[in-house]
Amino acid sequence: MDEKAFKTYAELAKGMGGDYGAGYLRGLRRHYHGEKFGTAEEHETWLAMTGHRQEMGDGYRDGFAGHPPSRRPGRPTRLGARPRNVSLDDERAEFARELGGGNLSEGIRIALDMARGDQE
Repeated sequence: MDEKAFKTYAELAKGMGGDYGAGYLRGLRRHYHGEKFGTAEEHETWLAMTGHRQEMGDGYRDGFAGHPPSRRPGRPTRLGARPRNVSLDDERAEFARELGGGNLSEGIRIALDMARGDQE
């Protein structure tokens, strides 16, 4: 992961706050800095978090894997938006995440708005 991606993902997670965001930031730092950040025992503890610490553990695991932070339940949605299921291949999903600043749904909305503008 390059420094630009690290900073982008860190800013997204800071904006999220909460347990997921805190865990994500710690996992992202471990991913980026490697074994220089934290101890092996701390790393194993964070990886194993479940139960009442599930959100922190999920965040840590996502950050450590180098994935963009995922949108968590309870965050406000865009007015009029409802959950939908879509199927995308990995390449298109990654492109949509890039368009949406790490948010897959926002990237899909941007792509659809762009396509609609091209056809009008």
